[in-house]
Amino acid sequence: MLEEGLDSLLRANPVLMLQLASGPQPVLLGPDDALPALTYSQITGGKEYTLSGNGVARKLFQFDAWSRDNGRGTYAEVKTIQAILRASLDGWSGTLSDGTVVLSITVSNEGDFYESDSRSYRCMSEFEVQYQN
Repeated sequence: MLEEGLDSLLRANPVLMLQLASGPQPVLLGPDDALPALTYSQITGGKEYTLSGNGVARKLFQFDAWSRDNGRGTYAEVKTIQAILRASLDGWSGTLSDGTVVLSITVSNEGDFYESDSRSYRCMSEFEVQYQN
């Protein structure tokens, strides 16, 4: 599954892993999870079909870097994670550990946020992944 392959690709990056309290987490970050953290989720997806039935599939993933504003976590911390993520994924192509052949990964959107309820900094990055169907 594409998501497992992306997760493995990120976990194999020692520079990224040094910045995180634990590995990337799918979809949800719990209130007691250690920070800084990285979450990811699929936003959209679709397929293009050809006469042969095989085509290119696309999925848009959102990655969120998190750090708590509690005297230890900083905005710079999540910006560093975002920059490492961009350097790791933007322009990447190849075969993931799960066997998915990725044609390209491109960054499509980024944004910075402050979550006042949890007093957390969050940097969001969206990446489009095109892969063989």
